[in-house]
Amino acid sequence: MRSCIACVAWSFVCVVTSFQTASGNDHSAFNETSWITFLSHRSGDSLLYRMRPDGKECRPIFGGPIKDAPGIANGLTLYREPHWTWQSPDRQFLVSWAADTFRPRGASRSRSLFSLFLARTDGSGPSRILAPLCAEAAAWSPDSKRIAFACSSADVELGTSDAGRPKTTRIYIVAIDGTTDDMIFEQTGYWQPEDWSPDGQKLLLLDYQRTSANIYRSNLVELDLNSVKRSQETAAPMQQWQRSLVHRMKPLLGEAVPVALHGGRYSPDGRWIATISFPKEEKVTEWRALDFELGVIDRTNYSYQKVARYPTGLRGPICWSPDSQWILFSRPLAVDDSREKLNGTSATNPESELGIWMIRFDGTGERFLTSGWSPDWR
Repeated sequence: MRSCIACVAWSFVCVVTSFQTASGNDHSAFNETSWITFLSHRSGDSLLYRMRPDGKECRPIFGGPIKDAPGIANGLTLYREPHWTWQSPDRQFLVSWAADTFRPRGASRSRSLFSLFLARTDGSGPSRILAPLCAEAAAWSPDSKRIAFACSSADVELGTSDAGRPKTTRIYIVAIDGTTDDMIFEQTGYWQPEDWSPDGQKLLLLDYQRTSANIYRSNLVELDLNSVKRSQETAAPMQQWQRSLVHRMKPLLGEAVPVALHGGRYSPDGRWIATISFPKEEKVTEWRALDFELGVIDRTNYSYQKVARYPTGLRGPICWSPDSQWILFSRPLAVDDSREKLNGTSATNPESELGIWMIRFDGTGERFLTSGWSPDWR
């Protein structure tokens, strides 16, 4: 089934800052070969866009009406809505947590089920489903050949991701060429693959557990993929080697650190982990984006440093520039900024009007990039 990009008026402009490449680091980040993908509602619906770091060659590449979909009632259109999306390291492919819905909205009683789609980053050709039901996060292997994703019992039973109350989570690694599909991890609670280390040795996992009624804890852990392989090779019962894996995984930050971690990405050079975190004392019963701050973890000693915090909070997912100098993140636009068009204006729905900023990992040089969210830079 071929996905046709929605007919979008080309009068819009991808508004970006005018980058002044005053240093070598800036120049290496804003090279002409890299691409930034991001989600935007600037057309009125969710589409995935791709552009150069300087804002040039900006166009939608994924999402919109599905052309010639069979069995659709008169007056209805099948529409693909992309959500969190990641480029492959070689910039050839993307995976997107997306749902096929009907237009006009409300005309069909069919539920929106999210699947993990594989597509080309140039917008050409058909897309295909890698996982029919899964959680919203995925991670590319450094060689661009495999994808790690999670599926909880909540995804299977409800058809949607229920991050608060899954019974069990399984993590799979699937080859995009269809040759392998391995379940490498099975634990109670909610676990999510945030990223794959540049050396290919570790998966960065979000460990999000409900400890008691309406009280949660959150942290990041690293899953050693060599340990997974060794455990599998012992041919021990699955429960036995799964228990041995989880016992060897430790939170990235100790109890003395005053923040809890709720998302992360490795820097391309492997030295840092950029994180979304929140002060522990402000979080007990539910996650609020207003509490989130941007931080980095130094992998040499696993120390934490705050990068930025804003009165309106920030949103994930986040990413790094290819030169490991900049972190991209989303936060609300100004109240009177209506470039994004999801469910109304900023005044009535602040969640709908998001923009993308970039900042150096030391907290300096913040720059506005464009309206939208879920950036990925390769």
